[in-house]
Amino acid sequence: MNIVANTSSAFAEPADLILYVETTISDTLGRLTRQFVSLDMYLHRAQIVNGKGRDNRCLIEVCMMHHHTIAVMEEAETLGKAIKGAVERLKIAAERIMVPVTVEPILLS
Repeated sequence: MNIVANTSSAFAEPADLILYVETTISDTLGRLTRQFVSLDMYLHRAQIVNGKGRDNRCLIEVCMMHHHTIAVMEEAETLGKAIKGAVERLKIAAERIMVPVTVEPILLS
């Protein structure tokens, strides 16, 4: 899986963030990551004057094999919470896509 990090100038080392995201994704999603072709992560930190609120944003776009692209976003007080929240949302979305559709047989009488 190829991870691309797009960050604002407020972040010093995107390499550390990529490692953190890779670890968080593999720990949270496990086997689902085999279906990911690429993962684009967009991190943004707003400069809020009063220091309150959800000023960190994480957007993750995943291209999956044989499925459409998934995009999830989370806003939180800290960058770690934003990343973890986005990964949890990604897990829910990927599991919904990967669930096999079962068709009940119709009994004709």
